[in-house]
Amino acid sequence: MLVPLVYSAVLLSSRSGPYDHMDKLPVAVVNKDKGAVSGDDQIRAGDDLIADLKNNKSLGWKFVDAREAERGLASHNYYMVIEIPEDFSEKAATVLEENPEVPELRYIQNEGLSFTAAQMTKGAAEKIKEQLGDAITKNYTSKLFAQLGDVADGFQTGADGSGQVLAGTGKLHDGTGKMLTSLTGKSADITKLAEGSKKLEAGSKEMLYSLKAKQGDISALADGSKQINEGTGTLLQSLSEKSDDIGQLAAGSKQVKEGTGLLYQSLVNGTENINKLSAGAGDAATGAGNLDKGAAQVLEGLKQTETGAGELSKGLTALSAGSTAAAEGMSELDAGAAQVAAGSMGLAKGMEAFLDKNPQLKTDREFLTLLETSKVVAGGNEQLSENTQLLKTGTAQAAAGTETASKGAAALAAGITKLKEGQSQVSGGASKLSAGTKAIAEGNQKLSLSWEELTSSVAKLNAGASQVSDGNQTVNAGWKEMKAGVTELYGGTQQISSGNSDVNTGWKTLTSGAGEIHTGLIQVSEGNNSVKTGWTELTDGVTQLDDGALKLQEGSSELAAGLASGAEQTGSIQSEDDNISMFSSPVKLSADKINEYDFYRDSTAPYILSLALFTGVLLLSFIIKFRKTPEESKLRWYFSRLGQLAGFAVIQALIVTIFTLTVLQLSVESAFLFMVFAVFSSLVFALIVFALAAIAGNFGRFLAFILIVAQITTTGASLPVILLPEGVQMISALLPFTYTIAGFKAAITLGDQGLLSDSAAVLSAIGGVFALLSILSVFRPEMKNSRDTEFQGTPIE
Repeated sequence: MLVPLVYSAVLLSSRSGPYDHMDKLPVAVVNKDKGAVSGDDQIRAGDDLIADLKNNKSLGWKFVDAREAERGLASHNYYMVIEIPEDFSEKAATVLEENPEVPELRYIQNEGLSFTAAQMTKGAAEKIKEQLGDAITKNYTSKLFAQLGDVADGFQTGADGSGQVLAGTGKLHDGTGKMLTSLTGKSADITKLAEGSKKLEAGSKEMLYSLKAKQGDISALADGSKQINEGTGTLLQSLSEKSDDIGQLAAGSKQVKEGTGLLYQSLVNGTENINKLSAGAGDAATGAGNLDKGAAQVLEGLKQTETGAGELSKGLTALSAGSTAAAEGMSELDAGAAQVAAGSMGLAKGMEAFLDKNPQLKTDREFLTLLETSKVVAGGNEQLSENTQLLKTGTAQAAAGTETASKGAAALAAGITKLKEGQSQVSGGASKLSAGTKAIAEGNQKLSLSWEELTSSVAKLNAGASQVSDGNQTVNAGWKEMKAGVTELYGGTQQISSGNSDVNTGWKTLTSGAGEIHTGLIQVSEGNNSVKTGWTELTDGVTQLDDGALKLQEGSSELAAGLASGAEQTGSIQSEDDNISMFSSPVKLSADKINEYDFYRDSTAPYILSLALFTGVLLLSFIIKFRKTPEESKLRWYFSRLGQLAGFAVIQALIVTIFTLTVLQLSVESAFLFMVFAVFSSLVFALIVFALAAIAGNFGRFLAFILIVAQITTTGASLPVILLPEGVQMISALLPFTYTIAGFKAAITLGDQGLLSDSAAVLSAIGGVFALLSILSVFRPEMKNSRDTEFQGTPIE
């Protein structure tokens, strides 16, 4: 019964705790720090730490060198060694640099000497780390506060600059607004330009197809005028070749006139020549008839030539007018192309100037594409202007050629008219000549019949010869005039041929130029469409730029206000020593305790008391005789043995509680509840031990001992149950120590009657279970044999 008293006296008598004499726990400190320089300040973190530790009695500090620390750690003289490296201050000084290095504080623990001491020294190392961190932070804060003045000035400068930025962004927003308005206003013109270029392209395409379609007619006209020139050349050559014959004819007719006169005079002189004259007159009549027919044919050809020359003159006059109109149209086209080229070149230069004023657009792919497109359009328009100049020159030459051809055709018509008049005279003379020769023939016939009639006939022949001579003179004069007209006609046809050749060449050049114009206009149309698309994209971009400028203006306003506020707030920051100290260590730990233990033994009392009472009950079970005499009933035996063990349990609980309250002076919240719960717990332990001993005898007591050992680490004695593994927590919920320890905590320190009641309720259930087991064991059916009459349900003594 005194065993629980011994537990209490030995384990609860000491009032000292594990943290009461930590200043005697030897810990070595090795300072290798060489110090460092930060600006004008010397940093010696190691020396400062040593100076602080010398005034700190939290542990038994031993300030030694590295060799002594290593030797003492090996000989177990030191529980821990703290080492401050050589570069500790040097790394601490890099806190404001671009790549700061974290200083390292190294410590070595000899955990094998004592786990509890290791935990204590580890906490001391953490506290030293915190102390050094506060010192480094204080140094950093001092420098930081020293720079706050410059920061405030910088904020003010930034505020001034942001004000200027605000003004600039306002102007930028105004400029983008004007640019956007201009782009929007010119958008319709750009659309018209694109649509007009499409129509111009379509017109140039029609002009090109028309020129190509008329190329065959122009070539045929050139070939026809060349043939006319060659024909008039042949006619001129023929007239030139026959000019002598016509002169001879005129001279012969004159001679005939003179001869007929002589013939008339000499008729009387001879008749031989009459026959010759008759034959010559026949020949003359035949020749005169042929001459008359040829003259009629020449007259008819001249009439046709006159008609063709008139039509040629009219066609050339119309062609001259069309060529003149084409030349005037090409002049206007050349002027328009020059204006388009100048406008597109101005647009390209304007966009380059805009790019120079806005460098940020050099990375804008869409704007650069638009700029390159405008340059291509400008180049195409310039090439178009050059081609229209060539076309203008060609059409002017064509107009001049057609005008020359028209003049030549007019001259040809006039010459043919004069030739026609001369040929009419030739035809009349030929007719007269034919009549005369007929008369001569008739006279010669009559002369043959009658000489008398010959004289009269010769007289008529002389008159006819005179007419023939006059007609031949007229033919000769008309022939000369016709030759002169044909000469002029040949010159005109040469001019027509040359003009038509120039027209043909010019028409080909015009067609080629029209093709180049069409190609250029395609480029112009595509370029203008690209300009239209780019203008739309540029308008969208300027819209975004205008929105961005507005946001930039608003952001600049906010930035200026924020910087000004930052300058004001930064300038008002206090940088006194108290501020620096608070900044480096802004939080102080203020701790309050509830249900505080007066002594360390108070924290272990619930477990010690539970262990003492259970062990006492187990030992008391050995002095109780469990053998049943033959005259005893089961009921009497049960209550007798259980009553003895329960009485011993109550007595030991009272002894232990009175001793701890009076002799050990254990401080409890309620002495009455403390004593009642101790007695109740002891009774529960008695039910458990009685059941195990009644069921299995000494083996049951051994199981009770195992139950004590199992509860040492699973019932919240060393660790809270919540920190145990889940499987162990489940076992702990079934063990009685879990609830006796909780109940004693409630009675000693917590003063929680609810927890006390809950613990007592669970213990009641556990006691009831073991009481039921003991009843079932004692009152089971008896078994007898030939050797004894013992009650087999109870253990032997």
